[in-house]
Amino acid sequence: MFSIPRIIAPENLHDRVTRALALQVLEAERDARVLVFPNVADLCQQLGVSRTILREAVKVLADKGMLEARQRLGTRATPRAAWNQLDPDILG
Repeated sequence: MFSIPRIIAPENLHDRVTRALALQVLEAERDARVLVFPNVADLCQQLGVSRTILREAVKVLADKGMLEARQRLGTRATPRAAWNQLDPDILG
């Protein structure tokens, strides 16, 4: 009998954008600085993605407590104390 290695699906664009934003939040937390992201149009252009992809990534991180997005105030990182500490991604 032989065994076939499990195939791990590559990250999709949404996952890559989510990871990129999360890494920025983690870096800002490590450096103890406040992180405020550029406006949506500028951030989409910098990342090379659509508003839909960016919106989904921000929603994922907001659900984890890592970001706060408010109309007219923008998107900013929240302090570590606000994060969902039991989320598997944050634990990892």
